[in-house]
Amino acid sequence: MKVITTTAALTLREVILDDAQFIHELYCGDDFRRNIGDRGIVTLEDAKRYINQNLRGSYLEHGFGLWVIEVNGELAGVCGLVKRDYLASPDIGFALLPRFYGQGIARQAALATLDYAAQHLQLRQLLAITSKANTASQRLLTAIGFQPTDAVTEPQSGEQLTTFIWSPQA
Repeated sequence: MKVITTTAALTLREVILDDAQFIHELYCGDDFRRNIGDRGIVTLEDAKRYINQNLRGSYLEHGFGLWVIEVNGELAGVCGLVKRDYLASPDIGFALLPRFYGQGIARQAALATLDYAAQHLQLRQLLAITSKANTASQRLLTAIGFQPTDAVTEPQSGEQLTTFIWSPQA
């Protein structure tokens, strides 16, 4: 498994098939489905298929994707970059298991992702999208330097998404 980056508190690494139970737990959680959406994961086999096709597929196609957040050897969530056809730039995404809420993990993982995007991927702009009701993620995004921008419509659901933009400091 490839480690993307480490901080004093966490490690971001590529998702592997052995993470299927964790991905199943995270993606089937009520908060994930409410704030991010249903990814069609019902069974452990669905999680394995999603890992291979979507998560690992993104690494191969784009050189980035969503990465596992490890904290003291525990799998806490995912954070990373997603390339969506309807957005001009990659967007940052993050999600945690509820037992890891309120510990600053999403913030640390997002900051590590921004640093990796600027330093290693040479990205000059990132976007972020949230449902209008996901105010916790909106607060985190503004706290780490994202600015609100024009809303976008998610093509499949038709949902209006709150959109943010970020550029690295010169």
